[in-house]
Amino acid sequence: MLEFTKHYEDTQGILFCVRAVTKDDLHYGGATNMLCVQSGQMIATDGHRIHIYKLTNPLTDGLYRVIVKTKVKITIHQEIAPPQFPDWEKIIPQGDCVEIPQLNFTEAADLSQAFARIVRALPEDVTLNYRFLEDLADSVFTAKIFHQSNYTPVVFTDDNKQALIMPMKIY
Repeated sequence: MLEFTKHYEDTQGILFCVRAVTKDDLHYGGATNMLCVQSGQMIATDGHRIHIYKLTNPLTDGLYRVIVKTKVKITIHQEIAPPQFPDWEKIIPQGDCVEIPQLNFTEAADLSQAFARIVRALPEDVTLNYRFLEDLADSVFTAKIFHQSNYTPVVFTDDNKQALIMPMKIY
């Protein structure tokens, strides 16, 4: 088991990934309720979003189950016989996009303004889950909106974090 306290350099990035871990075991054979470490990055998905964090102190590649998550520590355990993690790299959009720089997610008012700016740039029959943007708190991101289809994820990037959020159809 590995334990990270609030004083550990990567704790905030690990918490960022933990926010995207699903709460159930039903998706993708149970792999979406785990953290994936691959090539110095930590990745988590719940099937509707992906959080990626570039680790400062790399961990051994593999899948890790979150055992304890509190405000002061995170404990994870590497799975010995893990299920297959989804092929997350293939959904990262490429090509031309509309960039919205310097989206501040540090205050509630800033978050509302950022959400409005993003939604205005999306096709009119889709939106984003506002709660997923709340999970990007305490950072300043650049949003990239790709118009390949109405369901191409919106990509949020900062220096060492990336989040992909799938748009939702408005009925």
